[in-house]
Amino acid sequence: MKYSIRNIALAGGVMLALMADAPAQAQIVAEAELTRGSKGHFLTEMMINGQGPYTVLVDTAASATFLMQTTAGALGLTETGGHGGMAQTATGQVEITLYNLESLVFDDLDFGAVRVVGAPADHPDLAMDGVDAIIGADLLGDYLLEFDQSNGQIRLHESAAELTSNMDDWIEVPVRSGIAGLLFTDVTVNEANVAALIDTGASRVIVNMSTAQVAGYRHGDPRASMDDPLIGFGGTQSQAFKVTGADLEWGDLIREDQTITISETPVFDAIGLSDGPAMIAGAPLFGQRDFVIDYTRMAVWISPLEVQ
Repeated sequence: MKYSIRNIALAGGVMLALMADAPAQAQIVAEAELTRGSKGHFLTEMMINGQGPYTVLVDTAASATFLMQTTAGALGLTETGGHGGMAQTATGQVEITLYNLESLVFDDLDFGAVRVVGAPADHPDLAMDGVDAIIGADLLGDYLLEFDQSNGQIRLHESAAELTSNMDDWIEVPVRSGIAGLLFTDVTVNEANVAALIDTGASRVIVNMSTAQVAGYRHGDPRASMDDPLIGFGGTQSQAFKVTGADLEWGDLIREDQTITISETPVFDAIGLSDGPAMIAGAPLFGQRDFVIDYTRMAVWISPLEVQ
């Protein structure tokens, strides 16, 4: 058994205060506080096996839900029988273990008995925010996800919920389903088209060397400098550089003068994006905007207004 679980990349971000109107509150299945971690991750809280609350990272680019080993130990969990398999992290493959949970509860929503992946080691950057678990697309993909940064709330709606009645001025971006049900889209970098994985769990926008080349960045470019390496759960690292002044366009959303990370991380091969320009579209692409991810209609809606 193989799961595409990868490192959460690193970049800053904080949640600010009210501004844009949130979409209509229709058919809410669960609602909880949404915060931004010290590296910009989207965080909420859940109960696990009747204990908690535990801090949980919301990650649309993780194909499974998993626990940090310290969390599994605190819950007194034992591994399920058999070999858990291998997981693809940002910097290579690692061996994993599997655990069976009796319950995973988000607000009033009980996901019931869930099999989760145990990370081979706690990730140091997530440990800074006390992250205990990561909820992935295996569970999130059954719902319409609303990230209401204006009011510091995350909501799961029924997949058939219609929220667009109060979103006339929002930006709609088409997406497509790819490997393991993960969501992909197209982003332009300095007018060069790039295939991108939508990754709310990544705190950097990461591109490969092919993207850097078509976007006009060259070896020795004065806009480039060393960046913090990408660190996988197995402790391995991938070298990274960062460049400034990048102009990103995602549908009608324009992000000018952005900083992006360049790395030939193995995750591009794992998600089928190694043959051309590719991107991990992390949290900085959304900025401080409210947004909705709709797995059923294959679309993302983004507020045109930044939270002030």
